[in-house]
Amino acid sequence: MEKTKIKLIERLKLSPHPEGGFYKRVYEGDFIPGPAFSLGEQSKRHYSTHIYYCLGHGDVSTFHKLRSDELWNFYSGRPIYVVEIDPVTKREKKTKLGNDFEAGEVPFYVVAAGRWFGSFVVPDSELPGREDFALVGCTVSPGFDFEDFVMAKREKMKEDFPSVSPQLIDKMTHPEE
Repeated sequence: MEKTKIKLIERLKLSPHPEGGFYKRVYEGDFIPGPAFSLGEQSKRHYSTHIYYCLGHGDVSTFHKLRSDELWNFYSGRPIYVVEIDPVTKREKKTKLGNDFEAGEVPFYVVAAGRWFGSFVVPDSELPGREDFALVGCTVSPGFDFEDFVMAKREKMKEDFPSVSPQLIDKMTHPEE
C-alpha cells in the first residue's frame, strides 16, 4: 500500500508541507486589485487558491490557524479526521472527511477562519485494511499566503486548552526547541 502513496506523490508532483503531509498548489485565481487583505501596499493576494493535500499513516497536519476560511474536499483514499479546537468551549471537535456516508463521513467541510485545526488519517485500529493515504483538496479565499499561517506551540496549546487531551496536543504539534 505504501507504494500507492509514493506513486500518488510522484504523479501529482507533491512536495513536503511545513505542517506535515505533501501538497501542490494547483490553482491561483486572479490577483485582487489594490492592497490585499491588510497585508500592506506591496502585497498581492489571489482571490482564491487550491491545493492537493496528501496525508499518509503517521503524517499529521499539525495544529495551525489561518486568517481565512478553508474549504476541504475529500478526493480518495482513507478518510481523515479534521480536528478543530472550538474557541468558545475550548474543546476539540473531530469531523471525519471521507465518502462513506453510511459511516457518517462527509465529503466537504469548512474550517472557519481563526480556529486552531489540523488533520490526520483515520488509524488502522478504526479502519483496518484501507489505503495508506488520503488525498484531499483545500481551497482558501482570499488566497492562501504564509503570512496568514500561524503554527501552534505545544506548551502554549496545553496552557490555553486544558480540556483538550495532552496526548492529542502532543500528536498534533511539533516539539518545541
